[in-house]
Amino acid sequence: MEEYVRKNSYHFLYHDSLIGLYICIFVSSRLKGRISNVQGDSIEVGGISKLKFGNKGALITRFKIDSTSVTLINAHLRSGQDESKYEKRMNSIERIHNHAFKQKHKLGEKSFKNIDISDYKFLFGDLNFRNSFSRKAMNQYISQYRGFKEKGDERGCTEVLQKI
Repeated sequence: MEEYVRKNSYHFLYHDSLIGLYICIFVSSRLKGRISNVQGDSIEVGGISKLKFGNKGALITRFKIDSTSVTLINAHLRSGQDESKYEKRMNSIERIHNHAFKQKHKLGEKSFKNIDISDYKFLFGDLNFRNSFSRKAMNQYISQYRGFKEKGDERGCTEVLQKI
């Protein structure tokens, strides 16, 4: 990996970890000088948070590229398919959203700007959501979503996402 990074002119930006969760961000050399305000935070939603023993939670990183703000949320949520587990996952997402950057975070002082202020937000990781759709049905939903997106129909996009 080091050789690939060197060869392709990538530069290390930030990394952090919890048990079972890791984020490491590299940026292209053409972007390096345009990035500012790098901040990181972690939110535990399971286990003993002060000792970082919990293996459920999120690593949140935000930064600016020129004047555009980007937030990356790498989350590991509890598994299980019954309704109570689904509700717990949704509550965990809400907790991550509500608590990110509202405490002293790793790269900077206390901040009261939440993740809503970002121009772009990406939620990824082991979210443990499942669906029971066939591949054909999922492809139909994706096509519907793309159609609404091309027309700029946010309501249609939201309706398709709610079905999924």
